[in-house]
Amino acid sequence: MRFLLFLLIFPYYLFSQTGPGGIGIRDGSSNLKVWYPSIPNTTSFSHPFTTWSDFSGNGLDIAQPNIFIPTITYFSNALNGHGIVRFSAANTVSLSTVNSALLQGKNNYTIFIVGYANAANQKFLEYDDVATDGMAIRSTAPNSIEVVHNSSASVGVDGFYGFDGERSNASAQIITVLRSTTGYKKIINQGSYSGSGVPTELPLTSAGVLQLGGASGGNTFIGDVAEVIIFDRELTDLEKMIIENYLSAKFNIPILKADYYDEDDPGNGDYDFDVAGIGRFDATEIHGNSQGTGVFTMLNPQDLDDNEYCIWGHDGQILFPTEIVDIPATITSRSNRVWRASEVDDSGNPVDVGAVDIRFDLTGVSINTSQLRLLVDTDNDGVFADETPITGATLVGGNVYQFAGVTALQNNLRFTAGFVGQPLPIELIDFDATINKNNTIQLNWQTATEINNDYFTVERSVDAVFFEPIKKINGAGNSNTMLAYFTVDNLEKLNSTNFHTIYYRLKQTDFDGKFSYSKIESVNLNSTNQPSVAIYPNPTINQITIKATEEELEQILLFNVLGENITDKVVFIRNTKVITANLNSLKKGVFYLKTKTVITKFIKQ
Repeated sequence: MRFLLFLLIFPYYLFSQTGPGGIGIRDGSSNLKVWYPSIPNTTSFSHPFTTWSDFSGNGLDIAQPNIFIPTITYFSNALNGHGIVRFSAANTVSLSTVNSALLQGKNNYTIFIVGYANAANQKFLEYDDVATDGMAIRSTAPNSIEVVHNSSASVGVDGFYGFDGERSNASAQIITVLRSTTGYKKIINQGSYSGSGVPTELPLTSAGVLQLGGASGGNTFIGDVAEVIIFDRELTDLEKMIIENYLSAKFNIPILKADYYDEDDPGNGDYDFDVAGIGRFDATEIHGNSQGTGVFTMLNPQDLDDNEYCIWGHDGQILFPTEIVDIPATITSRSNRVWRASEVDDSGNPVDVGAVDIRFDLTGVSINTSQLRLLVDTDNDGVFADETPITGATLVGGNVYQFAGVTALQNNLRFTAGFVGQPLPIELIDFDATINKNNTIQLNWQTATEINNDYFTVERSVDAVFFEPIKKINGAGNSNTMLAYFTVDNLEKLNSTNFHTIYYRLKQTDFDGKFSYSKIESVNLNSTNQPSVAIYPNPTINQITIKATEEELEQILLFNVLGENITDKVVFIRNTKVITANLNSLKKGVFYLKTKTVITKFIKQ
């Protein structure tokens, strides 16, 4: 076994981003200006929501001005496993950006919102310069949406779409608003075009503030918002279709027009994650290079004809290659993550877009090109073990590997990455050392898998140069499950007392005598700044107590080792400066508790 340290706290955005559905950041002319994706990045169930980060690259984070107003909250795992921002009854605040030229002077723009309003005359979104004019997207009745443009106290209705009872008020909707090159606005929901109006006002003349949830007059918003995307240009129908398929799969909201991706259906396995696509409407509308929010890219289709598309997503499993059962005999492991693609025309019939180049961004996986294989389930039986691995990977830059001219990817087929040689690059997930209140040192580490692992040796140093062994811990030999280890150093037999910091590292030894080292961890023995959050007992069996200041405990989030937010799986009982949590619903392993400013690791045995 060899070490590769990789801490997965928030994996959703570890890799390069190119925009929702693959429409966005890579293309410098894409004009993606705001993107608030549905991820649990700031706060938790029943706690005031503070900041929603902008992932467009433009830094227009949107925030609540007063975190102690509990009318805007984040609910994780609320919509097909994703979070929503909830504006509750008697809401008096909005989420707002700084003043910006986001839509100033723009004749064209495209806005996507996933959410719902629970009554009429409620503003999902508003862009307003306060003094003179602004625009808003609001409900006019439980099942209808309009765009209004305010100028000099007048209101012009620029577009309207009624949902005609197709979706109930309590269901999230995909709302797409376009201001087109012809001066019209279109309001689209679930991909179905309906209604357009001639704008009564010119484009906004001044910079303004973007707000989610109106908080004044009769437009106070009560409802949910799951995702917001804003381009300061009119997207093509092809680009709009790909993003709507991405949102439909992610949030499990049916679209009524141009639903070309069906691998998100339960019968096909719910491949809902990081959906992206390529396609062609005609010679003027071609999107032939797409990565989306994930690590997989498809480009250079050789036979992409009019009205043909290839859209893909994955099953949400971890990327790293810990699967050693369902593999061909010639390889040693494959990624747990599996992708599936719909390759169809505008009638949903299977097509062939020809040979394509495909790329995997394998940042964090220590391999070379000769070790990487492409696995395609060509007979579509759900098994990779009976397939012939595809070779020929090349390194195209950074940690991105390409297979060129792939013809095996066809409609409805699964595919993944396989590996030859050293099979499990993510083996030691984490190793750290912390000082206890009794001035002993606790050392914790966890392995995702182990191959040929004889034992660990904990080594200690006072200068980070010369290390001495202090503990020997037997390994599991061979294991395909996550295992947690810990030990305590009582600081016995130190060679010197004239130091302030001590250092630790792990030496791992195989049965054949080969060994490797972990990163070095340091501990300041004389630190008076003890961690502001205490979790005990740690390790634990079924319950933890969390102790900190009342301010620090305003926020509680719980993540597993894969970075998934599992806060809603545990009941937290609050008592001012102490919180207890029953962990019976959790499996054994390493977990991360995030309070307001601190992330603390603990182990459940």
